[in-house]
Amino acid sequence: WQINANGLYQFPYGIDVGANLFGRQGYARPLFLQLSGGADGSGLRVLASPNVDDTRYPNLWDLDLRVAKDIKIAGTARINVAADLFNVMNSATELGRTRRLNSAAFGQLNDILSPRILRLTASFKF
Repeated sequence: WQINANGLYQFPYGIDVGANLFGRQGYARPLFLQLSGGADGSGLRVLASPNVDDTRYPNLWDLDLRVAKDIKIAGTARINVAADLFNVMNSATELGRTRRLNSAAFGQLNDILSPRILRLTASFKF
């Protein structure tokens, strides 16, 4: 499953407030073994569970917010100031771990969702 919902509301005085919510089921995390192929020397990757999706990463939820305002300068010239807040909940959802069971690095965290980030911008339009 996956969901992506977004919306924008314009308040009085031209203040825009927007939000984006993204969620999805955690990706499959198939655990495997790296085994010797025998005399030919090639290695074999063997699935360690009956089904590929028996093990999954946690579900992912991400909320981003935006506040913006156009400020008229003269004629058609204006400045747009905005603040964007990404990963509002600051969730450190794991996205990837070492999956090879017979590795010394098994279970090592390789990838997580980016931390909360605030971006401030100003753009001149004419």
